[in-house]
Amino acid sequence: VRRFADTLVPVERWPLTPSTDIPLPAADLQRLVDAAAGARKGGIDLFTATDRHLAAAALSHSGKIYRAAGADDAAFHYRYPVGGVLQQAATEGDYFLRAVVVMGKPGTWPAISYRDRQYGFEYSSFNLKQGKKPIVLIVGDGRGQFRLTTFEAALPEAFSTSSFLPGRVDRFLRDRATPLEPTPVKKK
Repeated sequence: VRRFADTLVPVERWPLTPSTDIPLPAADLQRLVDAAAGARKGGIDLFTATDRHLAAAALSHSGKIYRAAGADDAAFHYRYPVGGVLQQAATEGDYFLRAVVVMGKPGTWPAISYRDRQYGFEYSSFNLKQGKKPIVLIVGDGRGQFRLTTFEAALPEAFSTSSFLPGRVDRFLRDRATPLEPTPVKKK
């Protein structure tokens, strides 16, 4: 028996990657970094140490950016930022992402939890089912340095619904082939 934590590839082992080598247009990378850094100003960190408070931003194949910050509470039901950003994309029916950027306190490398890696792996499996590339997972130190991997490489012994219920995932993606239109908000 192995602990799940033993299968995590530490962020410090992900390759340092110059921004010019990240497989995104420079403008898209900057939009993601700005979105994640901005999201980190929000969230809830009443019990989370400042250097552990994280935020994430995701870029979909449709060009939309989603963002989320971590949130804690007194019962220690921490809401993870990658899971939050993926939930936002799914709520909009946007199931195919190109990249996720995670940012923490400037000058530090964010520690991506097992749970967020699993969420990302599940979501990336949608890309793979459709013949798209895996989601690029990027962490930034807030000072212009980046580390790059995929959810598959960050959690090499992961499993997904695509592994044990591939037909169900195919039906799910077929039934939700196009992103949802935003629900209009009525003005008073």
